[in-house]
Amino acid sequence: MLASTGFAIRKDISFQETRICRTTVQGRYLITDYTGYVCDALSLDPQSHCCRVKKERYSCHGCNLVSQCCNSYEYCVSCCLNPERTHIDQALTVKIAKPVTSGTYSSLFDYCAGRCRHNSESVVHENAYHSEFHHCFALPSNMSAGITDTQIEVRLIGINNLDRLLIQLTGVT
Repeated sequence: MLASTGFAIRKDISFQETRICRTTVQGRYLITDYTGYVCDALSLDPQSHCCRVKKERYSCHGCNLVSQCCNSYEYCVSCCLNPERTHIDQALTVKIAKPVTSGTYSSLFDYCAGRCRHNSESVVHENAYHSEFHHCFALPSNMSAGITDTQIEVRLIGINNLDRLLIQLTGVT
């Protein structure tokens, strides 16, 4: 999908208005645009701010699809933007913060950028991550009925540490 172009006044005299893509700004090297493409900063279109190189849309490179957690912020946002993975109607009802007065996300891009950046369930002791897969886009656990603390921990640990966790839980080596 290329930059959206809207026409002002008349199409035939080329007064084209280019819409600007919203992008992530967290990483040093990679950027995700709101259409779900990931590219390096040098591949952004200077006018539209969309990724010029359109390789794979909604890429989940470096993501654990079971836990819905990724080792890269940009790929977390891209994977989250896939409508088959994140349902917009549920995402837009999630509160941005815990206070009752907090608002909700206004777009799927805002939800994905926010959830992948901030996830209290992926930290332990407020200053360390459970695993390298700490950029998570899953719905908050209070929205997922019937999920226990152990299931949340398993979801966040990632595939690499699952065996160690099972040994801790069962006591069997």
